[in-house]
Amino acid sequence: MTDGKACKVCNFTRQTSYGVAVPSLDELKKKGCEFLGFSPSDPVTVVLEHDGTIVEDQGYFLCLPSNTKFMLLHNNETWAPSRKIDGGTAWMARESMLLEADTVDASSAAAPWVNLAQQLKQDLTSIILMSEADLQSLVDAPCSQLASALGFQDKKAEELQETLQRTLDRKEEERQSKTLLQ
Repeated sequence: MTDGKACKVCNFTRQTSYGVAVPSLDELKKKGCEFLGFSPSDPVTVVLEHDGTIVEDQGYFLCLPSNTKFMLLHNNETWAPSRKIDGGTAWMARESMLLEADTVDASSAAAPWVNLAQQLKQDLTSIILMSEADLQSLVDAPCSQLASALGFQDKKAEELQETLQRTLDRKEEERQSKTLLQ
């Protein structure tokens, strides 16, 4: 048995997905095409199913957590967010009556970290895929508001911000060290 990363693949419609264990991005493309009924000669683009991030780098592929869901797209297909229709009962499951704002209307009103906090509340592991700018906006967010948005106590949000700041500091030190070595 070969070592492989457990992951899931789906097509553009998301109607069918398959679990596969693959050691590399190329093997994911090959097996994904096979399972989804694509021609092996068709060029495909691999993206993260939840946000459409294009995955082209083997190193990045290996850094992603197990059971990450990938979408394989043909050249004429473009990633789009999943649209879930529930018959109008989703509001009943909400913890509060705070309605999600329309991003077009709220783009100037909401701080950039608010959407990031909502993303983290749904899946804390998504933090590993965030850019340094995103991490910095979480560090700069008012601690009590961040805690409220994440559903954390203030102390836990403060610890998260301190950890993120240490991560950003370490990355900056690495960048400076690399510059000195060149």
